[in-house]
Amino acid sequence: MIRVVGLIVISAGLATAASEAAAGPWPRGKGHFFASVAWSSWGDLLGYYDALQETFVEAPQLTTTEELTFFAEYGVTDRVTVGVDSHRRPEEESGANIWFVRATVGPRDWSSQYAVELGLGNGRSYTGETDTVTRAAFLWGRGFSTFGIDGWADVNARVESLAGTEDVLYKVDSTFGVKPDDKRLIYIQMQSGKLGENPGFTRVVPTYVRNFGPHLSLESAFLYGIENDDSLGVKFGVWTQF
Repeated sequence: MIRVVGLIVISAGLATAASEAAAGPWPRGKGHFFASVAWSSWGDLLGYYDALQETFVEAPQLTTTEELTFFAEYGVTDRVTVGVDSHRRPEEESGANIWFVRATVGPRDWSSQYAVELGLGNGRSYTGETDTVTRAAFLWGRGFSTFGIDGWADVNARVESLAGTEDVLYKVDSTFGVKPDDKRLIYIQMQSGKLGENPGFTRVVPTYVRNFGPHLSLESAFLYGIENDDSLGVKFGVWTQF
């Protein structure tokens, strides 16, 4: 399969449960802050395993990609949230930083919540080229409670445009999660995207988050590419909120 994900280098129950996760339609809340730092690593592990079964003069090499991400947001009002969304791939010397503002729209007492987001930033590709990135996003989310367990579903659909190349990235992240208790979040996210004329990709990311106090949570996830993405990988992160 074609590795489309590697090309994209520029570029949350009830509200109580969902607001502990980032980038949902629920507002952060005036004066509240959330931040996460994470490390991810992935590669074509299945292809590497298959290659080991063949007869080679030299052993096959496993190539992996490592990525560092930083996400932070702050509630300016009860409806408006501002923040920054950054990622960097050290070996490729590529990455992006996007500053954004997100506003929740519609009545707060609706079962479904909606938000719009606008962002502006800069990025650097693996070829060393820099570009200006603009983002527009629409977010939907809905909380639920069943059998005494809070949960949520949300969709984050966004478009990012690269000014220099005029390429456009379309991306949709769909999440379904539950909060079994005050210490745990468990959710699965389907990540899909398409950059320019390249084929679209789909990746599934099951995630477990463990809370260790009012201001600290640890995140662990498994990355599995299912369409135009050969990768398998892991993600580990730290969350904090005040």
